[in-house]
Amino acid sequence: MKKILLLFLIILFTSGCNSNIISERKDEEGFVIGTSNKVDNSKMQVKVIIDKINMRLNAGVDEEKIGVVEKDSVFDVIDYEVGDRFIWFKIETDNHLKGYIASDLEDAYVEVNQTIDYVAPTVSIKKDTVSAKTRKDVEKTIKNNVTYSDDKDPNPTLEYTINYNNEYSSFYYPVEVTVTDESKNSKNIYFKIKITDEKQMVDGKWLTYKQIVNLQKKAKKLCKNYSMNEWNDAIGCEKYSNNTQIMIANNGVTRIGFQTPYIYCNYKLKDLSVDYCEDKNGNIVEHSLISQKQKDLETTWLKKFKNYLKDVKKTTGYDLINLYW
Repeated sequence: MKKILLLFLIILFTSGCNSNIISERKDEEGFVIGTSNKVDNSKMQVKVIIDKINMRLNAGVDEEKIGVVEKDSVFDVIDYEVGDRFIWFKIETDNHLKGYIASDLEDAYVEVNQTIDYVAPTVSIKKDTVSAKTRKDVEKTIKNNVTYSDDKDPNPTLEYTINYNNEYSSFYYPVEVTVTDESKNSKNIYFKIKITDEKQMVDGKWLTYKQIVNLQKKAKKLCKNYSMNEWNDAIGCEKYSNNTQIMIANNGVTRIGFQTPYIYCNYKLKDLSVDYCEDKNGNIVEHSLISQKQKDLETTWLKKFKNYLKDVKKTTGYDLINLYW
């Protein structure tokens, strides 16, 4: 009697467990086939209209394949992304596969039960470079420079990013503007902004852009007194002649060396002590092992560098390293 009762409990338990197991069909490659959701027109849904679509972990044709969905299956859309060729729908199947399926924008793989706007907003700029007095004026200046429109969304969102840490070139900064409509289509456009009158602290004093530019010009004019040229890309001097490479600037590039054989040494701008020496392969070379020719070059030019730095301080009132924006 006890054995019969135990056998009955085992059968009851195992049959109950099996009823909770979702059977998984797989395709010929062994990928799980996603099972259809129920049709619900209160939600955005897609219906597969081709034989099979690969399901991927993320949006992209090179992303990991995690399953497939078949013709006539219907799925709730969690999210979607519009690309240049495909629109990617994020779905979750009834057997709990969650990922992305693609539909070609020209030749659709799915039917969507709601209208989707595939066209990005039209965006243009008035000028490639615009000026603002201070950073407080940047947003207004940028918006005044950008025009945009969208046929189906009268109020697309405009956002911009400007990286003040990476100067494009003397006081110009790159601006990226993104306009996004309610269908998540976006368009980017790029230009530069110049900030003219904002002040910054230099050796305990607030100086405007114009004041610093004037000081930079004075520092660069001194270059000719030391047989060097004004450096176009930095505030300082440079010289290339007789296979030599001579540079001193406020961005920390203080260098003396040769182009053949390629070797140079860098020096700290603060006191012109040796920072490091390097060959053309990027190998560090001990300063004590540099050639006599390199040492002779140092003897000549480090002396000129020191005098130049003193003259900059005397002429402008500031150290060269501080004359940046």
